[in-house]
Amino acid sequence: MDFIYPVQTDYFKDTGCGTGRFSVCACEFGASQIVGVDLSESVEVAFQNTRHLPNVLIVQADLFSMPLRPNFDYAFSVGVLHHTSVPSRAFTAVVNLVRRGGAVSAWVYGRENNGWIVNFVNPIRKHMTSRLPRSVLLALAYLMTIPLFLLLKGIYRPVGKYQSLNWLKKYLFYFDYLYFLSSFGFHEQAYIVFDHLVPVLAEYITQEDFKKWFTGNQMVNVVITHRHQMSWRGFGERP
Repeated sequence: MDFIYPVQTDYFKDTGCGTGRFSVCACEFGASQIVGVDLSESVEVAFQNTRHLPNVLIVQADLFSMPLRPNFDYAFSVGVLHHTSVPSRAFTAVVNLVRRGGAVSAWVYGRENNGWIVNFVNPIRKHMTSRLPRSVLLALAYLMTIPLFLLLKGIYRPVGKYQSLNWLKKYLFYFDYLYFLSSFGFHEQAYIVFDHLVPVLAEYITQEDFKKWFTGNQMVNVVITHRHQMSWRGFGERP
């Protein structure tokens, strides 16, 4: 879970838990209690994926009107805030669920180095792919993944893996992130492509704006880092 760090706490809240993958990871981190929250019907899948874990509770709720008390030691949101109508307000809602002395982590799409997505992919997603039937879009994502999979496994993976080929990194587009994706199988890559094309809303956040989310909520010991040169992850404590 390099989306979030450093974390040493007991009472987790996973905001926008989706299928529950990160709630399961939180258990592996050693959290004694985890509450996963999502607005969508994915909570049904999250429940099935975590039902064997007695310390995980899955709740279906709106981030902007949470039925939870502000007594969490730690709350995190991975890949969710940038899909809300007002990302900064959504972040504040997460902060407000954490007790004094607690901490918050968030991972969001970065605007830096993503101009090609903001200017080209985003309009296509907004006006076309997000409006397609899910079954059609999933089929399209699989078709798009065929050349992507071959490219990543055939070029990006060897260049990143073998030291003798490392010198080629600087010539390869979007290397850090695409090398990371090369570690996934075909189906996982297809669902990642699908996830980029399906949202109705997707905001790309600058480092400056992302930092303001933390400082604007009077958080301390704030750490903002670039992940794969295409996204931002942040950590802060509530005084």
